Amino acid sequence: MKESNNTPKEIRELLDNAITLDAMVEHIKEMYKNNLNIFLWGDPGIGKTESVVQFVKEKQKDNPKFGYVYFPLASMEPADLIGIPTTRLVKDGNGVEQMRTFWATPSNLPTEKDWEGILFFDEYNNAPAAMQNALQQLMQERRLGNYHLPDGARIIAAGNLSGQNAYSTELQAPVKDRFAHQCVKTNAELWTHYILNKYASAKNQLQTAMSDVVGFVCAHPDLLFDTAGMESGSYTFATPRSWERIIKLYGNADKPTETSLFHFFAQYIGSANSHLLLEFIANKKKYQNANEILVDGKNFRDDKDINGFYSTFISIMSILNSTVADTEDKASEKKVSEYMKNLMKAVHNMKRADWKTTVVSTIAKSTSLFKYLSITDIQAAAKSIKGVNNRQ
Repeated sequence: MKESNNTPKEIRELLDNAITLDAMVEHIKEMYKNNLNIFLWGDPGIGKTESVVQFVKEKQKDNPKFGYVYFPLASMEPADLIGIPTTRLVKDGNGVEQMRTFWATPSNLPTEKDWEGILFFDEYNNAPAAMQNALQQLMQERRLGNYHLPDGARIIAAGNLSGQNAYSTELQAPVKDRFAHQCVKTNAELWTHYILNKYASAKNQLQTAMSDVVGFVCAHPDLLFDTAGMESGSYTFATPRSWERIIKLYGNADKPTETSLFHFFAQYIGSANSHLLLEFIANKKKYQNANEILVDGKNFRDDKDINGFYSTFISIMSILNSTVADTEDKASEKKVSEYMKNLMKAVHNMKRADWKTTVVSTIAKSTSLFKYLSITDIQAAAKSIKGVNNRQ
């Protein structure tokens, strides 16, 4: 969410304390360790849910029984969480049997005493007020009627910042006070780093799809989020989630045509953005081939063509990540070293400081590629950063 003069004070406070998606998993670890409830705030499609899932998967490496229960609150009713009333005979204090009412525990709530895991309540502020009221007891007392949370259960909630959904419900003060509120942020640069790492092993068409889409977003960073589309009620608007979905569709399509790609793209990011992306892909054939730099040792061609630069740059990063992922012997290591040597020579010969910074800073953020940078490379990047305005 872009902050403006009209941004409410409470949202500005969240944005001021925002952390990146890369840092979120470590943050969740610390909060989990101290048995503290977290509320994750951020733009739709930013990856809040995925960061929770990633944390759970890491925990499951050590404990395969570590649990994860997902609650899409916006589409649930209080009975889905509390259960439905049922009756049974019980003996009172005098030993006389009487019919009493109990709540039948829903099957998705953990009942084992030694259960350990995460209960993730998504779209919390989109849930009806009745649902939020039902959850208040769970937050305050770790129970719902007769049901008690296992000691090993932890609670995480998530919601979108106000202004992005007309149906959001304001959280009551007692509920707010039960959470630590953490905002997640991203931009085209952070998202690029995330996707490059996630698809490091991509090959063939998936690698092409990733480099095409990410290159386009890098060249047009304002299109990462279609805030106007979200707020207008449009059915199709660009978010980080939708860009990643079209990477998968494009990368796994069977002999895609321009027409089929348009329909793949438009259903997620809208017609206008789809036409722009297709134009970018068509023009990519006119741009510099990544191997000219990595293999032949040539320089970047044009210091004015932003589309050409990002098309080549993301292709280079994709090839480097894929090559590193395949590194198993000294010969492969030597190949990566030669690629990096040629790339850094081309970078040093670039005239545009901001593009030079983009390449080196992206490599520096990649744990698999950072070791191939020399001190001279890092110093050159630091020098280039000075005076360069952030395009985001």
